[in-house]
Amino acid sequence: MSHLLSDILLDPLCPQHRCVQAWNLLMRAQRHQSVDKNSVAWSWELVTSVMSNQDDKKRHRPEVVRMFLEYVVQTLQDDFSNKKSTSEFHHSIAKTMLSCNQHFPQVRDVIQWMFSTIIKSTANGESGEAVREREEHIKIVSSLQRMLSLAVEVDRSPALSAPKLTQELSSMLVSTELNRAHRLLLLDSMQNNLLRYKLLEHLLDDSCPLKTPMPMSLSRLLYFVENCTLAADPTDGSESWKKWEELVHHLWMLLISYNTAMKEYLNRSASKQTGAMVYKPEDVLTKADICKSLEAFLRRAKADVSQALPLHVEESLFYLQDLLLEVYGPS
Repeated sequence: MSHLLSDILLDPLCPQHRCVQAWNLLMRAQRHQSVDKNSVAWSWELVTSVMSNQDDKKRHRPEVVRMFLEYVVQTLQDDFSNKKSTSEFHHSIAKTMLSCNQHFPQVRDVIQWMFSTIIKSTANGESGEAVREREEHIKIVSSLQRMLSLAVEVDRSPALSAPKLTQELSSMLVSTELNRAHRLLLLDSMQNNLLRYKLLEHLLDDSCPLKTPMPMSLSRLLYFVENCTLAADPTDGSESWKKWEELVHHLWMLLISYNTAMKEYLNRSASKQTGAMVYKPEDVLTKADICKSLEAFLRRAKADVSQALPLHVEESLFYLQDLLLEVYGPS
């Protein structure tokens, strides 16, 4: 396995077809006999070497990085799945690599690599090669998001790990110049609903002029509907309504992520978790509150852009209202 990884797949001089053959062998072997902490053929130092050299002369081709990370993540997930319900849980590869409690600098590395790759995924260029590279970078982002999803779960305290990761992601968002396409890729590619809703909650709270101590709930979602205003994006030009379209997208994503995370937690309520996450009285909405919030959103948007929002944005907002009325309002 080490020979396939280091001497073939990661050899910069190796032809593409040989790299693909090596990757196929690695994935086939993993399917038939999962590796563990004692037999894994890669180390965190190797991952760091591959990901840290992407901007210099030693850089690997994007498709090679994508294949390497897919193999790495597959070994992490298979071993974690095999051990998470047994007493061997703390000996999983993921625990020794991505623990927020014990190895947070390594988790921070994953976040930094992800932001760097997100920026590359929207690079200019319409040639066939440029398009292929962007597609590979998006797949790399997906693998790194799978790592973050494991980091939330590996310490068996997602209610503590997710806020810690959220704080790091938020700091990176502030310190990195990202446009809307970058932000949407970051959020859309997230594979852990708890982490996604925590990050959205943080982002929307930062975009409210007045803060509320209300914990995350459906009532707080309505608070964001009434009060949140996103900053304009440099790519908007004269289309100032696009920031309202982005806000509607975030509200939809927050609702779905929050609801799914709550259901996932309740379904696992028999397992030991740190921190309580259950449905609250603030999750019960009234028809009057829902309609009032959506009307406030439309008034604020119209005052900001000096005209009604495009039809598709209003339709998405009304679908959100219908869902809240149907599922979360009183029967």
